[in-house]
Amino acid sequence: MSSVLGVDSQPRIFLGVWINWSKGNVLGSTLTVTQTNGALLVAFVALFITFAGTRLWRISCFFLHRGYSASGPQDGIYHQRQAVLKNSDNATAGLISCHFDMGFNAPSEKRFLYRRTTLCAPLVTEGYKGFRNFSESGAKSSYAQYSYGATLSSSDTQGNVTYIYPQLSVTDMFGKNKSRTNIPEYTLGYSYANVINGSLAHNRAFTPIDQLYRSDADVSVFFLSSNQVISPVAIEDPWYSAHQEIPGFHLNFTGWHNLTLGGYFGDEPAAVLGCAKQYQICYPDKGGKPSQCSRFGGKQELYWLLTSLTQNEEQLNRTRWSIMSALTGNELDGFVQTLGAASLTSRYSLVSGIQGPLPDNQWQVDVEHWHAATMVAIQGSAVDAASGPSNPDMRKFWAAPSNDQERSVCNNQTDSSAFYEGSTPEIRIRG
Repeated sequence: MSSVLGVDSQPRIFLGVWINWSKGNVLGSTLTVTQTNGALLVAFVALFITFAGTRLWRISCFFLHRGYSASGPQDGIYHQRQAVLKNSDNATAGLISCHFDMGFNAPSEKRFLYRRTTLCAPLVTEGYKGFRNFSESGAKSSYAQYSYGATLSSSDTQGNVTYIYPQLSVTDMFGKNKSRTNIPEYTLGYSYANVINGSLAHNRAFTPIDQLYRSDADVSVFFLSSNQVISPVAIEDPWYSAHQEIPGFHLNFTGWHNLTLGGYFGDEPAAVLGCAKQYQICYPDKGGKPSQCSRFGGKQELYWLLTSLTQNEEQLNRTRWSIMSALTGNELDGFVQTLGAASLTSRYSLVSGIQGPLPDNQWQVDVEHWHAATMVAIQGSAVDAASGPSNPDMRKFWAAPSNDQERSVCNNQTDSSAFYEGSTPEIRIRG
C-alpha cells in the first residue's frame, strides 16, 4: 500500500538477528520476529526460565541436604530442616473453603477456612528394631520388635515396643508361600498419638519417643509387611524395599515366550512409615483470603483452636458444628484402620501374590491417596450431617442441630462434588 506521497506506508521490517550498535556488540545483539512468533517466544522463554530455575533450586537443595546430613539421632529442628530441603517442590499450601469446597452455602462473613498438612517419611529401623522369641503351641517363633514408643497397653518389661511382627527368613517365606492355600497379601498395621494443648491426649495408642514426638501435631506410624509377596524385580522404594533372593529361584511366566525373572522378597518384617498431621482454622476477609488464623495443632484440639479466634457466639456455633460434623472423623488413621492393606495403591498391580513393578516413590503415592480420599470424605460427611441417616432406625443415634446457627448450616448445605479437584490441601512428603 502506498501513501499519497508515493512512499510505502508499511515499510518492510528486517526479521532475524542484528546488532544495535548504540549498545555495543554484546548488549546490542537483537532478534526481531513477527508478532505471532514473538508471543510464542515469550511463552517459551517464560516456561524455560521457570523450569531451569526450579531445577537449579532442586539441585541446590540436594547439595544442601547432603551437606547437612548426619548419622545418628538428631533433634527435631534437624529433621524439620532436612524435610524442607528434601521437599522444597512438594510443599504446596492450601486452605479449603467451607463455602466453595465443603458446600456450606453462606455469605463471606459467615465462612471459615480449613487447612490440614500431612508430613510423612519412611523411618529407619536400625537402632529401633530388636528380636524376641515367643512360644506358640510348644514351638518357639521369632518376632521383630519395633520401638518407636510404648503402647498404652504394654507392660513395663516391653519398654518402648510399639509393634511386633513374625520374623521369617527368606527361605521360610518361600516355603510358606509354596504350602499356603491363601494368596500372599500385604499386612498394614498402625499406631497413633494425638495431642491436646501441647500435651499427649489420654486416648492415644502409644507414647512416641522424643525423636517422633510433636507438641503441635498428631503423629502416626504405619507398619507394612509384604509377607510372602514376591516381586519379579528388586523394589527400590524405601517402604516396599525388596532385595532378598533365594539362590536358584526364579519366576517363570508361561505364555510370554517362557519369560524367566528373579524372585525378590521384602527386606523388613515390617517397614515403618511415620506421619505428622497438623490442623488450622482461619476466618477470611471479604475477598476470601485469611484474615486471622489459629495456630497449628492436633485433630482433637480443633475446637480449642477455633475458640482462640476473635468471633461472636453465632460465628462460633456455625463453625463448631461444621468442625464436629465434617472434619474430625475423616483421618488417615481411620482410613487405614477401615481398609487395611486395601488402602494401598500398590495392590493395583498385585496379582496372585506377585507384585508388579513399583516406582521408587510408591510410598508417596500411597500417602497422597490416603490424604486425597480422606479429604474427599469431608464433603460426604458434611452432606450426611445435614440430611441425617437414611435409615430411620439410625436416626436416634444422630446428633441433630441444637441452635439456629447449626440449623442454618444444615438448611444451606449444598453438594459440591468437585471438592478435591478444586482445592489443594497441603501434603508434604519426605524421602
